[in-house]
Amino acid sequence: DAAPLGYALAQLAGIYILLVEPGLEMLRDQERRIKQNSLVLEHLNSTLTRKQSISSLDPIETERAAQRFLQGNTENLLNADLLTRLRQIADGHAVSFSSVTNLAPRDWFGRQLVGARVEFTAPTQRVAELLSSIEDGPSFLFIRSVKLATAGESDASEKRLGVSIEVYGVTRWSKG
Repeated sequence: DAAPLGYALAQLAGIYILLVEPGLEMLRDQERRIKQNSLVLEHLNSTLTRKQSISSLDPIETERAAQRFLQGNTENLLNADLLTRLRQIADGHAVSFSSVTNLAPRDWFGRQLVGARVEFTAPTQRVAELLSSIEDGPSFLFIRSVKLATAGESDASEKRLGVSIEVYGVTRWSKG
């Protein structure tokens, strides 16, 4: 009695090991591949949607948006673009820089920031306007630090400030 039962259990175990377990493993592999392919399809769909959105943009608007980033293929060209933009802002506020120094580039969330330390003296109102124009202007420029000091004796109606600022500009996305 026990022998046929043991024999039947052995046959069931053999069937499970030879047929059921490999079938279950095949189904698990197939499920993993379906999940992987689903993620790839989601990514491709997202990419396609972005490409369609970008292709529907007005080329003039796209170029205008790109111009917010510093332009140049080398660090020297990027620095030159940053200094040109700062000079244009300063000219717009009738401010002359007394000192300009390039700063070492910085990485920020996978982006390169190109910087300069700028020093100048100007009336308080112009200083405020110039700093606001840098931060709120059409270019992606950010002031990292500001040092202000009263600049000698001056007329109380037009107090002058000595200013030292570190400004960083954002470069375009890397190709990688």
